Amino acid sequence: YETPWKSQTADCLIHLHWTANFLDYPTFFASLSQQQPIIWTLHDANPLTGGCHLTNECSRFADGCGNCPQLGRPHPDDWSARTFRLKQQAYAERSVHWIAPSHWIKRQAELSGLFGKRHQVQVIPHGLDLTTFRPIPRCEARETLGLPPDRTIIAFGAASLDDKHKGMQDLVEALHRTPATRQTTLL
Repeated sequence: YETPWKSQTADCLIHLHWTANFLDYPTFFASLSQQQPIIWTLHDANPLTGGCHLTNECSRFADGCGNCPQLGRPHPDDWSARTFRLKQQAYAERSVHWIAPSHWIKRQAELSGLFGKRHQVQVIPHGLDLTTFRPIPRCEARETLGLPPDRTIIAFGAASLDDKHKGMQDLVEALHRTPATRQTTLL
């Protein structure tokens, strides 16, 4: 990946990650020189919307948000529309180099009304140390982890089981559909 700022000089490079409830858009961007290189790695949809971390089925972020289905009292000029405009103004004068860890979040960014031709999105997947994290035979993995060799293993993880976006309800439904004769271990 060739950096578009190679001819620019700056004291440092700014690399943003998850910034929700942290970044004051007007103040932050105004505090930097136009030559200050900024890279932003997208971890959710918040930088591309009026505030949503997950867009679900909503596509309002393509043209300005407003009437947000996630807000209790949607209105054409609700908090999501105002936040969208705030971000739009902050991004307008900047050349931010956007990094998407997946093709899905890249497609979401390209749909956003906050991104134009000036804002290119590069897919760079999260790296893994393949000397540590590599496929090994299933029987070896089960033995190493102390898991039964003859059972179906289902792994599930979430920071909060109450977060509907993590799929706990789907897991419970799938477990109810699993035949009682099938030996299953849930991790």
